[in-house]
Amino acid sequence: MWHISVIPDTEVTAAQRTEIRALLDAAFEGDFSDDDADHAAGGLRVIVHAGTEIIGHAALIARSMTIDGRAQ
Repeated sequence: MWHISVIPDTEVTAAQRTEIRALLDAAFEGDFSDDDADHAAGGLRVIVHAGTEIIGHAALIARSMTIDGRAQ
């Protein structure tokens, strides 16, 4: 059975961060850098669990875009 959690980034535990990073390293075949991980910080995390194992992850980060000095 799967369980989906939606939590603020500030509530992700160190153990969860380690498991999520291992998941992303495997998914991207080692081509997931510390900079990539930093870009996923600060918003909401969607974490999918199968039992106690994390099997899915998404990061939802609010960003703003400025074009010609105007926020879009």
